[in-house]
Amino acid sequence: MTRNSKTILTAIAITAITSLFGATGFFMSTPALAVTQTALEGLSGDGDGETNDDMDSSTGYSDQLPPISGSVNVGDTIKNYINTSKKVSFIEAATTAQKQVTNGFIVDGSLDVEQGYLVYTFDVNTSNNVRHEIVIDAGNGQVLYKSDAMPVESHGMHEFDEH
Repeated sequence: MTRNSKTILTAIAITAITSLFGATGFFMSTPALAVTQTALEGLSGDGDGETNDDMDSSTGYSDQLPPISGSVNVGDTIKNYINTSKKVSFIEAATTAQKQVTNGFIVDGSLDVEQGYLVYTFDVNTSNNVRHEIVIDAGNGQVLYKSDAMPVESHGMHEFDEH
C-alpha cells in the first residue's frame, strides 16, 4: 500500500468516525479533512465534502447520484472495528466512573473519540450539586481522567423555572 493510499484511507476512516460520533467540529481543523474531500470529490469537486457535487449553479441541474450500493461499506467496517476494539461495556465503564466519586450518580454518559482514543465519558453528580467528568478507556476500563469538582450549573444544567 502506498503512502498516498494510507493517507486517503486514514482520511476516510476519520470522516466515517466523525459521521458516526458527530464530532465534526473537532476534525474540521485537521488537514485530513481536505485530503478526504479531494479523495471523495475528485479535483473538480465543489468543496463541501460530499460526492454528489450538488447543483451546478450555471445550469440549475443537479449532479446528485441516485442511491448506490457499493461493495465496501465504510460505516459498517468502522462500526465493526469499534465494537471489536472496545473490551469494556458501557455498564462496566459507568460502574467504574461512579466509583470515582463518593456518593456519586451518573447523569450522562457516552462513547466518544477523545484525542484520537475510544473512550467513555461520564458526568457524575453528587447530592450537594457537585459534578465530575470521568473518562474511561473503552479498551481496558482504566480511568484516564477525573475532573476537579465543579458546580452542576457550570455544565449548563438549570432548573426548569429558570427558563
